[in-house]
Amino acid sequence: MKVYDLLSPPFYAFYSIVRGVLGPLFFGKMVAFYARGGAHGVIPNWLWISWAIVVGIAITVSILWIWNLWIELFSERKANKIRVDKKIR
Repeated sequence: MKVYDLLSPPFYAFYSIVRGVLGPLFFGKMVAFYARGGAHGVIPNWLWISWAIVVGIAITVSILWIWNLWIELFSERKANKIRVDKKIR
């Protein structure tokens, strides 16, 4: 459990930055490229639009997942602190 406690915050922070900031920025640039017609005649509109919907949903779900992990981490730490405080008294 100590390894989990040690590695979780750095992983969560890295994943939050990549999936919560960099991923959506890159995704937005890709959608803007396709919307401007950057792949006109190469990729049909229905294909890049369906791709954008699927990838957008995947990014949203992964952001919700990491958000849930942060909440779980902080609630566990709070519960452990309360348990330690009760033992001290």
